[in-house]
Amino acid sequence: MRRDALTRRVAWALTLLVALATTAGCGRKAPSVVSGTGAHTVTASDTPAPSAVASTRGGAYFTDPRLVAQVLQVAEEDAAILGTYDYRDVTATQTEALKVTTGEFRTSYRRNLPLLTASAASNKTIQTVSVVKGAVVKIAAGEKQAVVLMVIKQTIARGANDTSPRTDFVSISQTMGRVGAQWLVSGLDPHGSTGPPPGTTALQGAEQAAERMVLNTLTYTRARFRVEFARTLASATGQLRTILNSHRDEIRQAMVKGNVDLRGELAGAAVESAAGSTVVVLVVVREYKITDVGDRKLASAGSFEVTMERIGNKWLASKLQALAAG
Repeated sequence: MRRDALTRRVAWALTLLVALATTAGCGRKAPSVVSGTGAHTVTASDTPAPSAVASTRGGAYFTDPRLVAQVLQVAEEDAAILGTYDYRDVTATQTEALKVTTGEFRTSYRRNLPLLTASAASNKTIQTVSVVKGAVVKIAAGEKQAVVLMVIKQTIARGANDTSPRTDFVSISQTMGRVGAQWLVSGLDPHGSTGPPPGTTALQGAEQAAERMVLNTLTYTRARFRVEFARTLASATGQLRTILNSHRDEIRQAMVKGNVDLRGELAGAAVESAAGSTVVVLVVVREYKITDVGDRKLASAGSFEVTMERIGNKWLASKLQALAAG
């Protein structure tokens, strides 16, 4: 979904921040920069308790970075296998995809293969999928199941000589089940996931602060704009705070002209990396316009990478990058 003119103005402050963050990669990450999160709805027993070593560090760390890295790497590889196919040899794609699936999901995938084959042949479809960012949402008790949040880049060409293929960015939650020594795909949901990451309480605090920061940046009412924008600035630090402040009047004027309020809603969040006092968080959101009579219209959906710094007793955002937006 493309942004309308008003939403483009409001999001301007976000999209300009690319220079303040690392460039978004399109592909597989090395295990050293892996992610991890969990779902807010899970019980305490679903999230592994921090190890004694992690607890005594007193900072933001994953409980088991080795396991997080392993799950994420396999999930990203499998997502590419499942989403990439070529109408000239769909059978080969199907064979590889079935190898990385399990359970009811595998059964469903196999059942729908004839439809995929027929559609690919009819439209001469060549689809390529790569993972822009990924993070482990949850590793369940017993380490038998995990959920991974990913921002996916999907490119679709119609025929081998298509000079203008279509590219979309979407967020998905992919469930991984451990079968013996393997992690296999056991479910796929075209929505995000949020929750406490598998690590220290400081890691959870950093993720929650990043969620609030992005939502604050996207949520304003005309009646309380001054107070709400001050709240946004209070969640940022350094050059990021300066850039956000420079777009204050532009955002307010766009809202007044459009006669709407703005609301951001969280679709997913995940910790990409953690090193004590610095945490990088992936946040997936939806942006809405709200009219005076309460009508709500989806303006766009996108994802952002936020660098959080521990300053005093607070987690503040120092960098913000728009990764993908519809």
